[in-house]
Amino acid sequence: MLTGHLPTKLDHRRLAIQSASLNGLIPLSGFSRLVGLLENTTGDVRVGLMFHTGDGRQTCVDGQVNVEVSLICQNCMTEYLQPLACKVHSEIVAVDKPLDEENQRDQLIFADKLIPAVDLVEDDLILAIPMIPRHDGPCTEGEYIQSGDNTDEVVTTVETHRPFADLAKVINEQSKVES
Repeated sequence: MLTGHLPTKLDHRRLAIQSASLNGLIPLSGFSRLVGLLENTTGDVRVGLMFHTGDGRQTCVDGQVNVEVSLICQNCMTEYLQPLACKVHSEIVAVDKPLDEENQRDQLIFADKLIPAVDLVEDDLILAIPMIPRHDGPCTEGEYIQSGDNTDEVVTTVETHRPFADLAKVINEQSKVES
């Protein structure tokens, strides 16, 4: 069992033959596609993976991934921390082998025996991000603010410019003049 920071590349075949389990950290900044969705990239992703050999001698990976990421709340447009937890249930397939459509596992295609540890979990983390990020409770800033007794909702007024607000009145006046 390996703990601490995980190596950047893993020999998945050797780990599967040994039925090894890895528990460790991967820096959040190492996830090239995930960091583009985040407001802040500091911190580590906690990863727990178990490797074993499947029916067709392919590598199977099961595990759990946890991290707390920084997102922008789409209600109040402020940064907040969102915990993400996802399960990994993957199978590593060689390039020359066809994908099994009836397989219940996510199938990852890799040509080499050394694969990046990030690639085993990045897709699952991206899918765990909420489509519309929002605070769990009421927003503390911005348009919606909840009062202290939790019974009345106070909406702050935001002055907006509405360029077509009087358009209906102008059209009605023009139609009266033309008639």
